[in-house]
Amino acid sequence: MERTITVFNDEFSGGELTLHWEAREGSPTNCPWEKGGVALAIPPGGMAGAVIMFTAPKFNTHVFLILEVWKGGDRRFRDEATCFEVAGGVDFRSEFNNEERKFL
Repeated sequence: MERTITVFNDEFSGGELTLHWEAREGSPTNCPWEKGGVALAIPPGGMAGAVIMFTAPKFNTHVFLILEVWKGGDRRFRDEATCFEVAGGVDFRSEFNNEERKFL
């Protein structure tokens, strides 16, 4: 999957930022299966798009992106609510009874 994340520099000085990201399947508290970082040069008051790429799960599920923006060694922003639904994949079937996973 490829996504463009818009990053803002809403401060009055400095323009070197880093977007760190983690992709987690099913819940924002699950272990990350992919992660990365993108260095950005954004002037104060500006914004830029950062392209991130990660492998989509083969099952129909949700992917949560944990996004953090760092500047000058300090975390300035954290988001755990960015979520994408993966559709068109394989329906999960239990190893024990070969039935589709049911969501209540």
